[in-house]
Amino acid sequence: MRVNPADHIMEAAMNQVESSGPHQETQSRQDSIKDSRVWNAKRDEICQAMWADYIIMSKGKEKVGGTKHFRWLPPMHTTMLTLLAKEAAKGNKPSNTFKAGSFALVAKEIFAQFGVECHPSYVENRLRTLRTMWKDIQTLQKKSGFG
Repeated sequence: MRVNPADHIMEAAMNQVESSGPHQETQSRQDSIKDSRVWNAKRDEICQAMWADYIIMSKGKEKVGGTKHFRWLPPMHTTMLTLLAKEAAKGNKPSNTFKAGSFALVAKEIFAQFGVECHPSYVENRLRTLRTMWKDIQTLQKKSGFG
């Protein structure tokens, strides 16, 4: 896939680069953080646009051999964790786990944002995997010589 120079994201970025003169002033720490956040948001927007293009291009193409596995990308993790945090704040996490409707909501939102079929069971399994990974990280940090 090639980058389209007429793309609105690329055009906005190029205009910003061209408008900044050759002599820039030293930025304050706050300005540096703000700029970093802006560029991170642009990077994420480009990533999501590229992912959407990839999904559109790959529709109807079947894998030859092997099985299909759901692949979790970093923006999907962000979406999942953000939505589950909101669900917990609403009280949809009565104990150690979320209500089934919360997993269904996340699956529906992942489909809407990324165009990939996501079942609530995928969300529940991924959350379980992330919890296990987090426990391993916590265990390692408690060991001598780590973190």
